[in-house]
Amino acid sequence: MNYLISVRFHDRKKVLRLRPYLQNLLAERRCSLTLAEIEGRHFFWFQFPPGREEEIRKKVGWAVARYICDQIEPDLINWMIRRYDPFRSHEEVGRIRREVFRQLKSSAWEYKKSVYADRREKLAEQVEWYLRENCRLAVDGYVRFRMKGHFRVLASCVKEAVASYRLDQEYKEFIRLLRQFVQLQVPKVPLIHVVHQADGGFRLLLADGRTLPQKELNEWGYEGWETPFSNEDYILGALLTAVPERVVVHTEQRHENVIRTLLQIFKGRIMLCDGCSRCKPAVKWGEDA
Repeated sequence: MNYLISVRFHDRKKVLRLRPYLQNLLAERRCSLTLAEIEGRHFFWFQFPPGREEEIRKKVGWAVARYICDQIEPDLINWMIRRYDPFRSHEEVGRIRREVFRQLKSSAWEYKKSVYADRREKLAEQVEWYLRENCRLAVDGYVRFRMKGHFRVLASCVKEAVASYRLDQEYKEFIRLLRQFVQLQVPKVPLIHVVHQADGGFRLLLADGRTLPQKELNEWGYEGWETPFSNEDYILGALLTAVPERVVVHTEQRHENVIRTLLQIFKGRIMLCDGCSRCKPAVKWGEDA
């Protein structure tokens, strides 16, 4: 029994990288592997004793699946990123690609009504089924014509990763501009306490404990909404108008987006309270046994 695996790409190094994938998985299987090159196409010819077809199919399936995911996918993903967002630097493409691979690891993959957590496992099963009826496999042709569903998932992950990266860059630019704005303003109050309430709302208090009056905000030029201090945009707008010298945040939910945004915009003049009369203590003592 024998299988003939072949591959042809412009990058000769990528072609030759298929060899160790096949050799490593078949080294202990008493198979002979013959290599040949004809007009730019590389052939890998396996010969093995009869009765071991299923075992060898599984091994070849895994080898080809790993080769596709490790050697072909990254270049294809790079090409897709350039297509959707052509003006990114090499470093930015790398960051987006890492996000794509993160999404791929968390994706579910389906083949023949079975769901796989790992795309390599799904691809290995797919190649194995192909080899049940074919003893020849052209890897480049297989990728192009029999993996369209797989690459639709790749394209979807790339589009999502590109959109996420754009939003992240816009957010960072937004933070940078607001931080620059704060640094250029003359502080109007020495201290403001931002109290994060249990219902998710916020209150702004002056150093003496009084609520920051809406009248003063209006006098400082703030054109906000007449709403209680529970709106995140209102809080941010009020702080940007008052431009306090110092900001103290009282919260138990330090990782909420609005808190993280405030910490970045007012960097150098903001601190998180460790526990006071305005908020619950950060340290919770357990009961004695």
